[in-house]
Amino acid sequence: KVGVYLSSDDPYTPTALFPHGSKKAGIPVVSDRAIKHVHELTELHKAGQDDIGRPLRCAILFVVNRSDCAAFRPCHEADMLFSQVLRRASEAGE
Repeated sequence: KVGVYLSSDDPYTPTALFPHGSKKAGIPVVSDRAIKHVHELTELHKAGQDDIGRPLRCAILFVVNRSDCAAFRPCHEADMLFSQVLRRASEAGE
C-alpha cells in the first residue's frame, strides 16, 4: 500500500511523516518542490548574509497539527532524496 509504513519500534510511537505520498510520473521523488526549498535555505545559510551584508539565519519548521502523533521524521521510505537533503541542511546548520 502507498503511504503505509510499518515500524518495529517497541513501544510504537505514532509519528508524522513528510513527504507523504507517491512519486509522480517523470519525477523520481515525492516532492521536488520541498527538496528545492530545503536546498535553497541551505545555500542561503552557507552564504551567511544577504545582498546588502545583513546576517542570515535560516530555519525549517515542520508543524504537526495532529493530536495523534508524538514524533516527526522525514519519510525516507517514500523519498530518500528529501531525507538526504534535509540531513545535509541540518549538518550545515550545526
